[in-house]
Amino acid sequence: MEPEGKYHLVGPEEPIKAQVGSNVVLPCFVKPAVDMRGAVVEWIFNSSKTVHLFRNEADDRESQDNRYKDRTYLNHAMLEHGNVSLKLSKVTKNDAGIYTCFVQRLPDLSEKINVTLIVVDGKENENPDGHYEGKYLNN
Repeated sequence: MEPEGKYHLVGPEEPIKAQVGSNVVLPCFVKPAVDMRGAVVEWIFNSSKTVHLFRNEADDRESQDNRYKDRTYLNHAMLEHGNVSLKLSKVTKNDAGIYTCFVQRLPDLSEKINVTLIVVDGKENENPDGHYEGKYLNN
């Protein structure tokens, strides 16, 4: 059991796969579940570009990299359940890479996790050992 007041981030253990043109959810959760509406939630691409920033209980679009304008969605209703997952729409090949979910909720949480996104063009339904990877494709 977690000590009182101690929270941590949980994300996927495997890379997330998405097809070009589809929508994908990059999972990130606070455990145990706690209201994150007053927190700072920042998603960063390859350690440099701000994909999405939520602070002061609202989305901060000014700091968002132009590549992601009108393509990201953080479900505010789910924030109160510790769900800080990000939806990315109209996925492109250039979206492949490492996304960092950084969450700060003082005094008891300041942590980040990485989520790797692999983008396939729709013809690449098999990985090298021949297993179908359809369960990771989000349409």
